[in-house]
Amino acid sequence: MDNLRYCSDTGKTSIYYATLLLTSLAICIEYDKLLEFGIFELT
Repeated sequence: MDNLRYCSDTGKTSIYYATLLLTSLAICIEYDKLLEFGIFELT
């Protein structure tokens, strides 16, 4: 899966859904549970 990323800072695995060129929706999943989600703009 190309959009699966591991965060070395938090130790969480995230799935990024890019809808705009520089904006991604990130869903953080740990232990098969949805912990949080956020929208990040890449600069």
